[in-house]
Amino acid sequence: MELLQKLIQIQSISGNEAEIAKFILDTLQSWGVGARRQNGNVIAYIPGKDGSRALIFNTHMDTVPASNPEKWVYPPYGKNAGRIIRDKLYGLGASDDKGGIAAILNLIDTMICGSCRSSVPNFASKSPSLGWAQGREATFGKPSLVPPVSKLDVGNLPFDLWFTFVAGEETDGSGTEKFLDWFCDTKYFTKYKKISAIIGEPTGNKELEIGHRGNIFLTVTAKGLSGHGAKNYKKEDLAVEKILKIAEKLKSASLIWKKEYRDKFLGEPSLNITGIFSSTNIANVLPAECSLFVDIRTTPLLHEEIKTLLEKLVDFEEGISCMIKERSYGFTSLEAGIVKSFKKVMKGIKLSSSMGTTDMSQFTQRGIETVVFGPGDRECIHKENEFVELSNVSECVKIYRKIIDCF
Repeated sequence: MELLQKLIQIQSISGNEAEIAKFILDTLQSWGVGARRQNGNVIAYIPGKDGSRALIFNTHMDTVPASNPEKWVYPPYGKNAGRIIRDKLYGLGASDDKGGIAAILNLIDTMICGSCRSSVPNFASKSPSLGWAQGREATFGKPSLVPPVSKLDVGNLPFDLWFTFVAGEETDGSGTEKFLDWFCDTKYFTKYKKISAIIGEPTGNKELEIGHRGNIFLTVTAKGLSGHGAKNYKKEDLAVEKILKIAEKLKSASLIWKKEYRDKFLGEPSLNITGIFSSTNIANVLPAECSLFVDIRTTPLLHEEIKTLLEKLVDFEEGISCMIKERSYGFTSLEAGIVKSFKKVMKGIKLSSSMGTTDMSQFTQRGIETVVFGPGDRECIHKENEFVELSNVSECVKIYRKIIDCF
């Protein structure tokens, strides 16, 4: 797994994906696959026999920062990273999501490139056959721009394949959003009668995620009188008291939401207060401003009504303001073709939903049936000594190939 080791050795914390993007791009082009940069992403498109069907493979290049660096037994990144101990390869992003990147790159190499090696004389050349000028960053700002087409002899591919290695997933999902904003405004998207996506996030090859709850990040800020902590004041005049009252209302409402807005597949909505912050950190000073941070996870029904419910709960009197950052839920029907393909390939596979939010919702909101399936272990992500089992990566490549065969 030399390829995966190299991916691990490249530090690619969110916002710093340029080096790993170049490595992926150079790798694809050295194999003769047409690929280009797209607003920080790396995109490859390989046409098949049936131009009315397409399957998108999506994974992300960025990682979270290394937590507790002193607790890492093996380096999280750098030239000595990617240590293999028995079947486990260690490093930051090994499971989330560089194991997924390695699986998709190996899929391209073994299924697409491998079948073409004998028919491409200069296969290892650094100059792939492309419709673009060499060395340009493609922004795909206009639908008329030529996509990254591979001109390898891939006549055995049954339908079009897209491979998207995106930036910014761990922060705001901007990489997938930028790709889809372009993609859905092109002739390629409109011509497809059947299109699905597979996101290579960690499921350990054991589960197929077909949905996740939406999320609302709520910030409520209250203003009030400031003064000495030894004096007595009316509660309604104090910023902290206003925030505590709102917090209590939200917690009480969440108990009702759990019963009224439960989804048979995605489960219950949830609400957690993640922080209360004031404009002063001094114990004997009453702050003039106080803010409440809330994480709300929504089911489809609650997501449609949440803003109206919040407006009724939070009394927006003078001195109280609210900011909402939202991301929709994602869900793919149990009867979707891509779900049926996985059930056919993997008899008895467990269907599940993700606890957190993924880029799935960005696909499903645009009408693209999407599932999450990848080789990583989600129990070890975002923590020290992250690893991926190499046998899972190899197995995932085989499963992806079978999905292509029966999609």
